[in-house]
Amino acid sequence: MKFTGERFIPEYFENIKDEIVYEHLNRYMSITNFVKDKIVLDAACGEGYGTNILSDFSNKTYGLDISDETIAYANEKYKKNNKVEYMQGSVEQLPFEDSYFDVVVSFETIEHVDVKVQNDFLNEINRVLKEDGYLIISTPDKHIYSDQRKYSNEFHVKEFYHNEFYNFLGSFFQNVEFYYQSDEIGNIIYNAQSNNIKLNEILDLNIHGKYIIAVCSNGTLKKDIIDSSIIINNNKLSKIQDRIIELQEEVQEKNKWAFDLDEQIKQLETALKGREEHIADLEGSLE
Repeated sequence: MKFTGERFIPEYFENIKDEIVYEHLNRYMSITNFVKDKIVLDAACGEGYGTNILSDFSNKTYGLDISDETIAYANEKYKKNNKVEYMQGSVEQLPFEDSYFDVVVSFETIEHVDVKVQNDFLNEINRVLKEDGYLIISTPDKHIYSDQRKYSNEFHVKEFYHNEFYNFLGSFFQNVEFYYQSDEIGNIIYNAQSNNIKLNEILDLNIHGKYIIAVCSNGTLKKDIIDSSIIINNNKLSKIQDRIIELQEEVQEKNKWAFDLDEQIKQLETALKGREEHIADLEGSLE
């Protein structure tokens, strides 16, 4: 499949350690414990990598996408047993019976469709979820993702601000809880066997992130539905520090160059002044 920017395709980033890789994979990996032995729908699954991840833990996972091409690709690349099934379909009209799923997952989908489809989609999710089922859905926080960066994603139709997203989900579900995803710089103690992280808060914890991951249900929300998950980005801080040092050295070189130019200008000005005085003397002698 060709990467256009609309859907994440892992193969395209196979040898690229890019931020987009960690963002997409980490979302799915954070809910693998919760979907154990459950029937799961991955709505707007794209090329199927996330559905495949969840299928290793769930009782059965369905991947649904409107694109025939991506479903054909997913079936060829990922379909390995009867625990995973990919099918073509629209989020406006989910091709499943009522009260079928324990969990519906939809990461980075809702902002790609207009307001009518957003409402139709949530109504359909409510229909196919069991009475005590869960929706786990993510979207960018428009203030952080777009406004602060002065960025416009050409594939996004209707983005949400933090409170706007909460109110939108609250109009369909009795209980809504937000988790947040962002790149942060921290100090980590770990080894190859570490499988949990203790969050030690020294300063005020920023409870907003570039992405909002919402857990919604008409039943009681369980604790720790989403595992607080960290992907270590190959000493990203060290790379940032190295780049800062490089930029500082570049600035110093440019400052030296600018200082040399200033000195040359001063010398030329002095020489020009001397010429002007000499010309004035000559003019005086001719009178």
